[in-house]
Parts: sequence; structure tokens; C-alpha cells
Amino acid sequence: MATAVTQSTEMGQKIVLALGATLGLGVLLVIGNTIRLAIQSRRDEIIVVKLVGGTNAYVRRPFLQWCITWLIWCIARIDYALFQSVVD
Repeated sequence: MATAVTQSTEMGQKIVLALGATLGLGVLLVIGNTIRLAIQSRRDEIIVVKLVGGTNAYVRRPFLQWCITWLIWCIARIDYALFQSVVD
């Protein structure tokens, strides 16, 4: 009886891990496409900035700023969720 429960638990953990990995990959694909769309929508602005003499770093800065802000927000949110689980 105990081995059946253990096997069921291990199988459940593997399924949850596979599902989490699939969802994580989906999130990464959505983020990549969002950045690509943002670049496409600002294509004319980027061309003008490059013609005026803007460097690659100057063009990339807003996108990097967005990524860094998003990363900080995610870390803070995960930290808050972990803190709440410890308190409860």
C-alpha cells in the first residue's frame, strides 16, 4: 500500500514538473514575442535615431530598462509570495 502511494506521489511530482516546464517555456516565448513586437512598432523611430547618430546602446536602453524593471518586479513578487507562505 505504501509503495503505491509513493509511486503515485512521484508520478504526480513528475507531471507537475513537466507542466511547470512547459508553462515556463510558454512564458519565455511570449516575452520574446512581446519584445520583438515592441521593436517592430518602433522601427521608424529607431531608424531616425540611427540616422541622427544614435548608438546601438542608446537604441537598446529603453528595452533593457523594461526588462530590468520587469525582472525586479518578478523577484519582488516571488519574494512576497514566499514570505506569505512562511508567515501562514
